[in-house]
Amino acid sequence: MTDKTRKAAQVYLVNALSIFPLLLTGCDGGTPFTELSNYELSMEYRACQKEGLSPGGAQRCNNIERECDIRREEKNFRC
Repeated sequence: MTDKTRKAAQVYLVNALSIFPLLLTGCDGGTPFTELSNYELSMEYRACQKEGLSPGGAQRCNNIERECDIRREEKNFRC
């Protein structure tokens, strides 16, 4: 390996290693709805019960339902 190639590989490795932790910061395993109180979560869940949701709204409601399921299992909470 030439010095130029070795230097380029080192720069690439340093850049890759410095970016990797930034990518992991969003992987805390929780949902954006973990911060909501039980009352707020149940209000959001009720808002999802109407028809005619956009695809983004449907995905949001799926995430809310997932958080409700997690709380039901962990805390015996029902939305």
